[in-house]
Amino acid sequence: MSNGTKAPSWHTPTSTNTANAIVQRDASGNFSANTITLSGRTPAINFNTSSYNYLLAPADGMIALCCAESNSLAGSSLIATSSSVHPGANNVFDLGTSSYKWANVYATTFNGALSGNASTASKWAAKCTIKLDGDASGNVSFDGSEGSTGVTLTVAVANNSHTHTWSNISDRATCSIDTTGTIKGSAVYGAVWNDYAEYRMQTEAVKPGYCVVSNNNGQVSKTTRRYQACDGIVSDTFGFAIGETDKCKTPLAVAGRVLAYCEGDRYNYQAGDTVCAGPDGKVCKMTREEIQMWPDRIVGIVSEIPEYETWGTGNVKVNGRIWIKIK
Repeated sequence: MSNGTKAPSWHTPTSTNTANAIVQRDASGNFSANTITLSGRTPAINFNTSSYNYLLAPADGMIALCCAESNSLAGSSLIATSSSVHPGANNVFDLGTSSYKWANVYATTFNGALSGNASTASKWAAKCTIKLDGDASGNVSFDGSEGSTGVTLTVAVANNSHTHTWSNISDRATCSIDTTGTIKGSAVYGAVWNDYAEYRMQTEAVKPGYCVVSNNNGQVSKTTRRYQACDGIVSDTFGFAIGETDKCKTPLAVAGRVLAYCEGDRYNYQAGDTVCAGPDGKVCKMTREEIQMWPDRIVGIVSEIPEYETWGTGNVKVNGRIWIKIK
């Protein structure tokens, strides 16, 4: 050298250089060392390249930033930056691993997908709906924001959709039904209807309001002549009925009042007139002599000549019929 100082003894950069040796850079400006210690108030490694600068490790290795007092991966390392920290390739690398996890992550805003369960939340991202189908219907939606007050699900139960045993009905007053179906009570009231009916078999379809006669097999059909024995009038106004089976489907009024078709002009009948069965299943007015001669053929007594078109809560069509009080 010009000042007469002995030239330094350079060493080729390797990871096994001896202590106090001066390491020479290679042709690319690189050198190797086991540990580089920075001293001073603000020790730093400065990168001068305006593009990307790297700390490189082997493909199967890692770069650990550790505090001197711990010198291990468990130390309280600190990374500070005034710019962004991001991976060198999109959607390739992980921040932490299943074995090396961050204890806590703090951020003002998080953008991206999350997996796992949140410790706390004010509500769910989407509402959940519970819906009932079948005999019971109703629905309610909630998202967790309701808190301890919860939500109310209003349930509607379809009519005639289910059954109860009598013992499970609490509001049954003093009435009781035993296992044989017997009803017992201080008073039993029916619907707001007019007659008591008995279901019978039939040989032909007979509409309500017509008189019927029974054959020896107990099957009924429409009467065809005056004074014919009458088993009853087919009813669509009964409040009680008995005897319905797969074969017995025709309800005959056996007590109370029933709407019946009459022979001739309905206004020729008056309340109190006695009637018998007649042709085409219609009732006929009887004279005093006929009443005396044929008392067993009396069907009933005229009760009312209605002027209304429909009757009762079921809006039964009158269709020109008159009310007969069954004998």
